[in-house]
Formats: sequence, structure tokens, C-alpha cells
Amino acid sequence: MDRIYCIGDRDTVSALSLGDIEGLVVDEAEASGVLQDLISRDNAALIIITAGCSLAAGDMVAKHNLEKGRPFICEIPGIHDEEGFRTSLLRYVTEALGVSL
Repeated sequence: MDRIYCIGDRDTVSALSLGDIEGLVVDEAEASGVLQDLISRDNAALIIITAGCSLAAGDMVAKHNLEKGRPFICEIPGIHDEEGFRTSLLRYVTEALGVSL
């Protein structure tokens, strides 16, 4: 069964776990390795990654989405991101997934 995964800070991962999204709490130094591991999983359909972790992973997110497309990687602001975090986390998740939680 296809799964949705989240990579990010503890608060963001905890919030998304309410929607049955499996999350991995990582710091920015671990982001690239964890992202690569999730990309290689056969059941990964969508990977949600916080902006801080995405930035730490370099161009891996954009390159993967352009070249592979599956799983799709969606960047969202982390709950502690000051830049770009203008609305509730729930709204971002709802927009990214197209479902109401």
C-alpha cells in the first residue's frame, strides 16, 4: 500500500501523524540520508519535507521531482520556520494533500 511520509522537526512530524502520516524526526544534518532512504522505498508515494530539511538536502528535491516524479516530494514550512510560515500547518497540509484533516 502506498504511504505518505514526512521528514522534519518534532512538532511538524507530530502534527502530521494525526493524519496517519508516518514521520521521521531529523535534524538538518541527517536530512539528505533519510530522504534518500525514503525515495528508495517501493511504497513511498509522497514525501513531505520541511523547508529547513529540504534546504539541507541541497538540490536533491528539485532534481528528483524533475527526473523521477515518484515518490513526489512536497516541501512545506516547518512549524518553527519564520520565513514563509504565514498560516496554519493544517492549511498547508490540506493544500498539499488535497484532503481535509
